[in-house]
Amino acid sequence: MRVTVFCGAKNGIDPVYATTAYQLGKSLAENHHTLVFGGSSVGLMGHVSQWALDGGGKVIGFFPRNTLKSEEKTECSHEHYRHVETTDMQERKKELVKHADAIILAPGGWGSLDELFEVLTLNQIGVTNITVGILNVNGYYDSLLKLFDDMIEKGFVSEKHRKWYIERKDVDSLLKDLLDA
Repeated sequence: MRVTVFCGAKNGIDPVYATTAYQLGKSLAENHHTLVFGGSSVGLMGHVSQWALDGGGKVIGFFPRNTLKSEEKTECSHEHYRHVETTDMQERKKELVKHADAIILAPGGWGSLDELFEVLTLNQIGVTNITVGILNVNGYYDSLLKLFDDMIEKGFVSEKHRKWYIERKDVDSLLKDLLDA
């Protein structure tokens, strides 16, 4: 199974985010899942991919070469996994979704949320039907999940669309429940 992971190109302040990224990469490799991700070798993306590789897993990274600043280009070079260059961020998002049997949202920033909302929107208009596993480490996504509840309560999102995401606090239960869904 190919599991696309959306997560940060930064580590965040709390070391638990990096620890969880290590666990995620390791678990994907141990369960023979291919990691599909944004291609960066830094931050949480770097941790997930390195541990997937260290565990003998397969890794595919998509990165938008033409839109990155020069210092970011070196962050997307890694000799031990397959990199696929995209023309821009929009193509990158399409490829990340196209190659996904399942998607995990780990802690991240604007880009991670952009990717999440892209998938949820594609689900809503019927282009995809992918469940996103939200890895809610230390309550990182509590406010986002509250926003989802508010959107449903106020009639902007249908109650039936809750099926498009599941939230768990740890890697093992998230992988089990997401991949069994």
